[in-house]
Amino acid sequence: GSGFDDFVDMSFVRGFSHTLNAQLGEAPTLSVNCSCGQPWRRVSGKHICRFFGHFECVCGNRWTSAYCWDGEKQACRSCNRESFPYQKDPLDGRPGKGTGPHDSSRCSMCARLGRDCSERFDF
Repeated sequence: GSGFDDFVDMSFVRGFSHTLNAQLGEAPTLSVNCSCGQPWRRVSGKHICRFFGHFECVCGNRWTSAYCWDGEKQACRSCNRESFPYQKDPLDGRPGKGTGPHDSSRCSMCARLGRDCSERFDF
């Protein structure tokens, strides 16, 4: 055979490769419809795009949130009506200097997850 096949037992290599693939399983698929630029971020096993959102309620109250999720609403602190963000900016990776903790009682993502969406992510 070839010099390499004589030097290395190829049946061992093939068996090891098969065992390793079985142990690792299939690599997670990344979302092709990602508009946030971070398709590896997961919440409860699924990718949902997260942004820095700008909100304005019909009552005139305005707020921002670093926990603005694609397709999710937040409720106004003044009147409790839900709104989608009027602007979504990509997160820039800097630590936030927010005005306080995430208001999980008014966040539709928190309600859907049954926990505070700002507490942890799956990577």
